[in-house]
Amino acid sequence: MGTIEQELERTKGASQTRILELEQEKSDVRTRLETVTQRLGQTSLLLARAALRDVSWLTFIRTTMMPQQPGRVPFHNTAEVALRGYHAAAGNRQKPLLEEITCHD
Repeated sequence: MGTIEQELERTKGASQTRILELEQEKSDVRTRLETVTQRLGQTSLLLARAALRDVSWLTFIRTTMMPQQPGRVPFHNTAEVALRGYHAAAGNRQKPLLEEITCHD
């Protein structure tokens, strides 16, 4: 009977040690999770700031530096169309003809 009690005490001590190890591991995991959560929040904030800065910059470029023109038409005024060699009239759809090819070294 003494052997069984000794084995029970030994097992009980090992179980207590294992429980303490698991509690320590749980605490470590919780700390790492908090750290990762903080970094995720910081990264999300950084990305949101960058997106906001990009939107304001692109809006500035679009409203101040790009000509006003419809997106579906390649040339937005008759003078530019004539400059490029096309005809601006709607019914006169001619394709440009290739006259020569030059090669520069």
